[in-house]
Amino acid sequence: MAHDGWSITHVPPGVGESLWIGGERVTLKAVSEDTLGGFACFELATPPAEATSPRIHHRADAAYYVLDGELEVRDLDHGTADRIGAGSFVFVPRGILHGFANLGTAPARVLAILTPGGVERFFREVGEPAAAGSPAPAAPAADRLAAAARRHHVEVLPPGA
Repeated sequence: MAHDGWSITHVPPGVGESLWIGGERVTLKAVSEDTLGGFACFELATPPAEATSPRIHHRADAAYYVLDGELEVRDLDHGTADRIGAGSFVFVPRGILHGFANLGTAPARVLAILTPGGVERFFREVGEPAAAGSPAPAAPAADRLAAAARRHHVEVLPPGA
């Protein structure tokens, strides 16, 4: 049964709204408005030696599939860290303190899906537009990041926490 007014969506390679979140490029492929609120899908491009701040998604489950490169995924609630490479899948249930680091020498690319959708609103609030070839700006100010995180049910801890 078809949904009235909805059709298949195709997003070609290299297409999507791109934002810098610190040193990481986030390219939105599907957002809440595209998926009836079901999920958000985006590509993460993480340069070598870049790490995300530890975070908790309080209202969303996250699925990550490594397309290229190698990352360390950190489950900070359970004190574990695993190196994962291309073809690896990681599921992070809501409420788990986690983070990623690119410990390799090459950029890493990850396809991420968070459900339900809405995380794109957080990215848009804290990110800076990322035009092709543009350098990564400084990380968002801590107070701005914390305020946006609270509004979007994400908890971001300081790096190294």
